[in-house]
Amino acid sequence: MKKLFTSSLEVAILERGPVDGRVVFFLHGFPDDATGFLPIMNVLADQGIRTIAPYMRGFGPTTFRDEAIPRLGDTASLMMDVLEIMDALGVDNATFAGHGWGARIAQGLAALYPEHVERLLTFGGYAIAPPNKDLLPTYSVLQKHWFEHLLNTPYAERILEEDMERFAKYLWAIWSPGWDATEREIALAGVVKSFLTPDFVEIVLSAYTGKRSNPRLFDVQAALSERPKVTVPTTIIRGGQDPLETPTHIAKDEVCFTSIKQKITWPKVGNFAHREKPAAVAKVLLNMM
Repeated sequence: MKKLFTSSLEVAILERGPVDGRVVFFLHGFPDDATGFLPIMNVLADQGIRTIAPYMRGFGPTTFRDEAIPRLGDTASLMMDVLEIMDALGVDNATFAGHGWGARIAQGLAALYPEHVERLLTFGGYAIAPPNKDLLPTYSVLQKHWFEHLLNTPYAERILEEDMERFAKYLWAIWSPGWDATEREIALAGVVKSFLTPDFVEIVLSAYTGKRSNPRLFDVQAALSERPKVTVPTTIIRGGQDPLETPTHIAKDEVCFTSIKQKITWPKVGNFAHREKPAAVAKVLLNMM
């Protein structure tokens, strides 16, 4: 693990492979951390590819440089973190692989800053913009995304502060029901410490409530709200047992991504394809490069 500085953060990153190799950035989501990509990173590094996985703001060893910096988890702020990490590492463009929040960040970068994104591997479909609040959602979508609504209730802060391990364990179990329970629990045991940071609760609440964002990045957030299309070469990986992916969501792929190179669905995999089938994901990435 190494540390580097951005304007707001002291960022912890995992890095494998030669410094002068082609670059793949891995961006994790919630509730997860950068360690989920290590098996994939090691395979790619053995093939001469430089791999980088930052702990996102609020997670693990990544910390804020100043107490006065607002603890914001909006997509625009997270995207700027990644661009500043790239700058600190001297990386101008890279292939991106993103899961959960990481997929939303990677897609946002690919849509608004395509000069920095050579290729995109996204776990799941289009995730850039929040739902259109002028339209009533279907009840099946509300049921599948109940956790997002829970994190907008008075229970949210207590759950994140006092019961995060049990909450994460439940989400992992229902999102990846076919994943061996012992393997899943071993993986989660290595992640839960990343939720025990002073900034975790505030960042997560900011991400899910959408009530706070960086006014200096209003133009970026506004552009994201317009649901920009992703034009870079894109590969989409889904788990056939992932309850968060709906037929309606899948049907929008060709509308939202204009350069789809491959769509993959693994029937016996859930939401955490990068953890459940790391060797297969590594092979997909090697074929993309």
